[in-house]
Amino acid sequence: MVRTIREASYSSQGAFPIVSIGQNDFIFYADVDTDPLIEKIHYYISGTNLIQGTTDATGDPPVYTTAEIASAISDYVRNLSEGVVTFRYYDTDGAEITNYAQRANVRFVRVNVVVNVDQNKLPNQLNLSSSAALRNLK
Repeated sequence: MVRTIREASYSSQGAFPIVSIGQNDFIFYADVDTDPLIEKIHYYISGTNLIQGTTDATGDPPVYTTAEIASAISDYVRNLSEGVVTFRYYDTDGAEITNYAQRANVRFVRVNVVVNVDQNKLPNQLNLSSSAALRNLK
């Protein structure tokens, strides 16, 4: 997931790389399948799953009107029930962006995922954390 975030790019239409940001929802453009067109990527928490949605660009000129293809990339995610923010965004100075309307200022993303298969048994939850600088936004 972080590798994909690092590759955020301008869309095949020329749109800004980041569509929207939120605590548990992040939409941006990146090339995930090495074809000539850039895909729209949507990471979000749904229940106890971390989902990656992908929308392919089609047509000439390219548009993103096809249905999003969603797949779970992690099960047993407890971010929502534990009140843990999945995505944190930072600007070029390293200041955290909390006003999600300021998506154009994002240059760095930190991802935190809390996983626990069975909350009633040991081991306790596993906190997975990683981060990525957006290479195409300097």
